[in-house]
Amino acid sequence: MAKVFITGATGQVGSHLAEYLAGSLKGRKEVGGSGKPRYDDPVGIPGLPGLESEKDILCLVRPRRRVTRKDTVERISEKASVPVASVPVGSVPVGIPSGRGVALLEKLGVKIITGDLSDRDLLFEVLRKVDYVFHLAANVYVYSSFDDMYRANVEGTKNLLDAFVASKGRLFVHTSSIIVYDTSKKAFKLCGSRERAVKTFGNIGAEKIFDFREDCPWGPVERGKDIPYAVTKRLGERLVLKYAAQYAERYGAGYGGLGRQNAKQGKTGQKLFVITRLGPVVGSRDRQMIPALVESMRVPLPRLVGGGRTRISLTAPKDVARAQVFLALKLLKGEISSGEVFNIANEMVSFRELFSFVAEYYERKPPSFSIPRWIFRLVKPLLKFARRFVPHNMFIQTFFSPSALEYLEKSYSYNSDKLRSLGFRFAVPIRESVLEGLRELDPEKKMLLK
Repeated sequence: MAKVFITGATGQVGSHLAEYLAGSLKGRKEVGGSGKPRYDDPVGIPGLPGLESEKDILCLVRPRRRVTRKDTVERISEKASVPVASVPVGSVPVGIPSGRGVALLEKLGVKIITGDLSDRDLLFEVLRKVDYVFHLAANVYVYSSFDDMYRANVEGTKNLLDAFVASKGRLFVHTSSIIVYDTSKKAFKLCGSRERAVKTFGNIGAEKIFDFREDCPWGPVERGKDIPYAVTKRLGERLVLKYAAQYAERYGAGYGGLGRQNAKQGKTGQKLFVITRLGPVVGSRDRQMIPALVESMRVPLPRLVGGGRTRISLTAPKDVARAQVFLALKLLKGEISSGEVFNIANEMVSFRELFSFVAEYYERKPPSFSIPRWIFRLVKPLLKFARRFVPHNMFIQTFFSPSALEYLEKSYSYNSDKLRSLGFRFAVPIRESVLEGLRELDPEKKMLLK
C-alpha cells in the first residue's frame, strides 16, 4: 500500500490533483482494476501504483486563526507564516481549516492534515510513511512582502525536501512556474522567437511570438531585482535541482538526473525528482484570472490592445493534474530522468478570444474597441504607477501587474513539445475551461448586473 502527500491541496491545481487521484481509485473499482479514471481521459492515465483508498491521499491544509481587534491581521500572518489573504477576519477558531477547498476534500474522502510548511516536525512525521510527494503550495498573493513569500516558497520548500529525503518516499513532483524565465531583451535573443502571419486592418503582417523552452535562461534570483514571486519561485526551484543533483551523484548518474537505468532498478534509498513549470491556469476554482476578466467587463475602459491579437499559452487545471501524474508515472518507469524540467502549457489564446468567451457566457457582444500599441506603451508606466495606489482592487492588481502588461503587448508561448513528445495529450479546450469557471463563479449570471 502506498500513500501520496499533496501540499496546496485547497488551491486550484492541488484540488484538481486530489480529485484526479481519487477518481483513478474509483476507476479501478468500476473497471475491474484497470486504474483508468472514472471520467473520460483520452490517454487513459492510470493512478499512482499502490494507492488503494482515498485515505491514502494525504492533503496538507493550513489552519485558519481567529482575528480580533487586539490581534491584527499582520501579526497573525507573521505568527502563522501565511499570507494575509489567507487569514480571515471573523470567527474561525484557531487550528480549524475551513472554506470550499476543504469541503471538496472532505467530499472526496481524502485524509486532511492540518498544518503548514513551517512545521518541520509535522512534515517529518507525516512523510515518514509517504511514497509520493506533490508540492503545489506557494504564496502567490499579490500583496505579500518578499519575506512572506520567501518563508513559503523557499523555506517551506526546503522543509518539505528535508522531510522527503529523510523518509521512505521515492518521488517528489515540484510545481514551479513559467515566471522563472528571463523576459529581458537579452534573454529573447538567447532563447529565440518565431513568427506567424496575422491580419491587421486588412493587411497581412508578422506577429513575433516569444517561445520559452525548458532550456531558456532564468531571470534574477537576487532580492529586489524582480517581483518577489518570481525571485522566490526561482530560488525554490533551484533547491529542488540541488537535491536532485545530490542524489544523482550518489547513484553515479552525473549531474542532472538519477538516470533511467537506476530508476528501473529501483535502488534502495533512491529519490526521484521532477519539476513542472506551469503556464497561466484558467478554469474551475479560478481565484484570479476569471474573476478579473468578469470585473473588467464592468469597467468602461478599453480592454484590448492592438486589436487584442496578442496571445498567451493557457491551461485548464484538470490538464495540469493529468500532466503531473503522467510525468510521475514516466519517472517511476524510468522513461525520463530524475531532475528533468517540463513546461505544462496548452493552447495559445488571444485576449480577444478570452473576452469573447466571457461575452458568450453572459450573452453580450464581445468588446471591440481597442487602443493602438504605441498609445499603450505611452500609458504603461502610468498603469504600473496607479497599481501601487489601488492595492485591493483585484482587476487592477491582476491586469496592471508587470507580467499582465507584458502579455497585453507581446505574445508568449510556453513550449510544451517536450511533454507532448512523451505521448501526453491535453484534453480540455480553453474555451470549455473558461466557461466551466464562469458557471462555477457566477451560476446565475448576476455579476455584470451589479
